[in-house]
Amino acid sequence: MADPDPDARRAIFPGYFQILLQHAMDIGLVYTTEAANCRSALWLPAAGPASPPGGYAGQLAEATGPYLNRFLAFDEELARHHPAGLLHHHLAILAVCPDREGQGIGTRLLDAHHAILDAKGIDAYLEASDERNRGLYQRHGYTDHGQPIQLPGGPVMQPMMREPRSAAWPGEADGT
Repeated sequence: MADPDPDARRAIFPGYFQILLQHAMDIGLVYTTEAANCRSALWLPAAGPASPPGGYAGQLAEATGPYLNRFLAFDEELARHHPAGLLHHHLAILAVCPDREGQGIGTRLLDAHHAILDAKGIDAYLEASDERNRGLYQRHGYTDHGQPIQLPGGPVMQPMMREPRSAAWPGEADGT
């Protein structure tokens, strides 16, 4: 199946993201900036792939219409690669409006939650959607976690993990 055209994407993605946003509000954490409609980070606490929200299949069908099977395949492929048996927080979405990218907003959203994860000794997991995002995440301590995920008819995504950082980096405790 061909990729949805830009008009179809603009019609589909708000409903899809609304499902994920509501799920994060119900079981996870949502970070935003002053203009929350285009700057958000959705985190889901997990020990494996998060269970979908109640009524997910029907909501997804309504939001994605003829592209439902693509979204189901996307969910299934990501779940297959998700770490299991390890307490972590999954960064489901980090979104910044295109006209505000490169201004440090994503970094501030990441830093806010990383401070909490570091203090509690909890790992973080995500799937980088492209090389630019992968570079951002690497600068924040994420490393590749397993093989890249080739989505059916879509992009390659890179699973990544971040171990919690200790309060004192080597050399800080003794002043060196």
